[in-house]
Amino acid sequence: MKNFLTSLGTGILFLILFVAGAFFNEFLTAEKSFNANKSINFSRDIEVSKPIIPNLFVSEPNFAATEILANKTSLNADEKAQISKIFSMIIDRVQKDGICVGGSYLVEPRISHKDESIVGQKLSAKLTCKFTKDKFLLYNELLNDIESILKNSDLVSVSMPLLVALADPKEIQKNEEELYDELLAKSLKLANHYSQTLGKNCSVSNLNLISLNPLPRTMQLNSAKQSSQIDLTLPIVKDEIQKASANVVYVCK
Repeated sequence: MKNFLTSLGTGILFLILFVAGAFFNEFLTAEKSFNANKSINFSRDIEVSKPIIPNLFVSEPNFAATEILANKTSLNADEKAQISKIFSMIIDRVQKDGICVGGSYLVEPRISHKDESIVGQKLSAKLTCKFTKDKFLLYNELLNDIESILKNSDLVSVSMPLLVALADPKEIQKNEEELYDELLAKSLKLANHYSQTLGKNCSVSNLNLISLNPLPRTMQLNSAKQSSQIDLTLPIVKDEIQKASANVVYVCK
């Protein structure tokens, strides 16, 4: 009887261990299956870049009153006609090349802050010039012709501003489209990389684009009043770097 009970207890113990082992094995299998099927979501920033050459030059020659005009309390008819004729000649010359616009002018009294009396005259006018490298000589000739027009005038002066080099907006837009294509290609390449690393099927869930455009490069030109003959040289222009970045969301299943 004792042996029977011992054998029975041993059998029950083995049965319990077998059932527990089977349950534990099933639990581990289910856990592995759950982890394998669990998706992973994450995001990262990516960036691409390419050079772009500034190929547009922008300048705004400014006109102002000479010291004589600045101290005239009033203008007679001849002086008003002289100023009008000067700007008429400048506008006619500007229209010849088509690289500048503007030329309208304003003459107004200069008022004393002390007693509000008229102490002179203010003159303001400007041209806005935009041209490519191949038209730089035309711009140089224009400045010389303006100097010639003003040479015998004691009322109007001109000063040469900074010359700013800019990338053509069309080239910037073209570069942007190419950079966006590169961003997409890079994001898909990284999806393949993560698929191999994680042993899952990774894909791009979302891609938010952010573009960064190059800043203009500014160069100083010599003043037109430094000599009777203007002979400017085109500044050295270096490539700018145009960048595009994106935040990419990946889903790996």
